[in-house]
Amino acid sequence: MLILQDWNPDWIPPEDDPSAVLAKICTGGFQCLPLRTILAERQLSETEFEFDVEFSWYDGELFVFGPCCGATETEMPPNSIFTYKVVQAEDGNFHVEWVPIYIP
Repeated sequence: MLILQDWNPDWIPPEDDPSAVLAKICTGGFQCLPLRTILAERQLSETEFEFDVEFSWYDGELFVFGPCCGATETEMPPNSIFTYKVVQAEDGNFHVEWVPIYIP
């Protein structure tokens, strides 16, 4: 959420309303894409997990993040696999430790 606050200094996240935070993320350049495949899962500790996943683009095709910001495919090869860390909190709920994919 710190990234959102840095990029939107006038936005005050509502307390106890995760759906409002997710809505802000999904309309601010981040891509809230449907999960396509879980390719790998690793348990890092008793409460930490890591997942390599692929997403589907809105038309159902595999989402591939290509070169950006003036880079060539050699400098920034296209990628369709993204790694997310998930942590189990003290209350038993699981939290994804990274925001959705951002496309500048």
